[in-house]
Amino acid sequence: MQTLADGRPHAKCSAEWGFGVHKSTMTHHFRLLRQAGLTRTTVTGRTHTIELRREELDARFPGLVAALTAPRAEA
Repeated sequence: MQTLADGRPHAKCSAEWGFGVHKSTMTHHFRLLRQAGLTRTTVTGRTHTIELRREELDARFPGLVAALTAPRAEA
């Protein structure tokens, strides 16, 4: 969510995200985010980009993205 919150489209390749998980795992999570209506995927040739549907989320759930991306308070 932190990466997507900047409002720019990001390539779906695993190097962009730096999580160190298998491509199939990333694909699974991107699919879940898309099916939940949180992201949109754009296909241009062989390139897939993912971006947060920020305007729609802010309109429907004000403050949600800000809450998810805010720095965590230490307990």
